[in-house]
Amino acid sequence: MKNRTIGILAGIVLVAAIIAVVILVLVVEKGPRPVFAAVGRGNISREIITSGTLKPLTDVDVGTDISGKIVKINVDFNSRVRKGEVLAEIDPVPFQEDVKFKEAAVEVARAALDQARADLGEAKKKYDRTLDQYNRKLVSQEDMETDKAAYDSARDDVLDAQAALDSARTELQESRVNLSHTRIVAPIDGLVVSRTAEVGQTVASRMQTPILFEIADDLTRLVLECDVDEVDIGTVKIGSTVVFTVAAYQDNPFSGKVSEIRDAAEEVDGVMAYETLVLVDNPDLRLLPGMTAIVRVFATALIDVLQVPNAALKFKPPVEIVASNAVVPRPDRKKGEAVVWVQAAGKKLEPRLVTRGITDLKNTAILAGDLKEGQLVAVGLTETGKK
Repeated sequence: MKNRTIGILAGIVLVAAIIAVVILVLVVEKGPRPVFAAVGRGNISREIITSGTLKPLTDVDVGTDISGKIVKINVDFNSRVRKGEVLAEIDPVPFQEDVKFKEAAVEVARAALDQARADLGEAKKKYDRTLDQYNRKLVSQEDMETDKAAYDSARDDVLDAQAALDSARTELQESRVNLSHTRIVAPIDGLVVSRTAEVGQTVASRMQTPILFEIADDLTRLVLECDVDEVDIGTVKIGSTVVFTVAAYQDNPFSGKVSEIRDAAEEVDGVMAYETLVLVDNPDLRLLPGMTAIVRVFATALIDVLQVPNAALKFKPPVEIVASNAVVPRPDRKKGEAVVWVQAAGKKLEPRLVTRGITDLKNTAILAGDLKEGQLVAVGLTETGKK
């Protein structure tokens, strides 16, 4: 009996000890606990998402410098044209009549000049004769001065007639140029991608040159114009790879290379952005000017670098899980510096100051700092005892 009583008491003590341990564990484990992720190593690149528009590599707007009615159009959309080929004609009749009028004006001016030169010759002869008689005291000074004034006036008349002829010739040349402009010709070899001209349409060039055609020189190569935000432009380089899709071929991505980054920034939806040009090969002519593209720019890439989840750079632990001897880096850190929290003794955390690089929106490259591959960094918190 006595032994049985002792066994019962021992069992009670054991159960009590187990309960005490469980309670102690629950008390210790209660509260926030960090969630960890391992420091990785690998390649990382920045991917920028934007939109853009496809355009011909080289295109020329063809307009008219004169006003008039279009009487003939020789090309249409997608017509292939050669340099110098007549695209359209403006009614030449008014310009032909103007040329005839200006030609007549030149003849009149030429005749006037011939007459002025003849009059000058007669005036000179008379003045020379009178001057000789004056020197021999045969005529008065008044007669001599009268003939000299007539001679001077005749010389001025010749100068005026010459100026009038020059002006008439200039006006005639302008009229002939205007007549030549009634034939609108292609300035380059290429493809007509736009046409606004219609037969019977009256074009007016008084305020600005009307654009009638747009000609692209070669659609086997296009340029994709897209905008990159100022926060991302520093990671984009000439030669960066670009992948894009268009609505017509959503399941068929196309690619190109960044060829130019314009220095002038423009405001797009309240954000400063830089126009970035991408060269695109289009040998099968599936891509057309004006298509809108969803663009992915693969910016600067880093090879075989340490990287941590982006959540690790945003994590801020509560005071109760920070190691007592932890020294938190200064708040006025240098550009590019950040703090991550690693596992320390006693399930506490301690900080590490690191220098971050580019991010792919999931992980961030670590360029410097006291971190090793496989080391655990805190990325969040979990609460024990909570469902």
